[in-house]
Amino acid sequence: MVVGAGVSFGATGEARASWRGLLEHGVETLRALGIWKDEKANANLILIRDAFTSAFELDEVLGRAESIAKALGAPDGRRYANWLDEAIGSLKAETGRTATLDAIKELEQAGALILTTNYDDLLGDAIGLDLSLIHI
Repeated sequence: MVVGAGVSFGATGEARASWRGLLEHGVETLRALGIWKDEKANANLILIRDAFTSAFELDEVLGRAESIAKALGAPDGRRYANWLDEAIGSLKAETGRTATLDAIKELEQAGALILTTNYDDLLGDAIGLDLSLIHI
């Protein structure tokens, strides 16, 4: 089973739990830090929002993600790590929104192999594993 951002978004309702929301959060962080001026931030927000239309543009999304990550000092910069921690490290599943996480936990307990593309800890918390210890 592959678990992605849709599970995190569903469990939290937080925009930053989705890829679009995370990218928008990154732009706003760059703006707040004074790394990107308003014009550049606004242009990037337009490109991000356009890329997530019905004609999804993967190359544009990946380009915006790379631009944001580099501007924040990825992959090893402290600012990048701080941003990820602020944006998604604090995500918690809300009461009444855990049905999908609960179902994934049951499948894992029944022997299902689970992969995730997420950076947050929601899945690990739900199934009782410290996913930060697993590196692929």
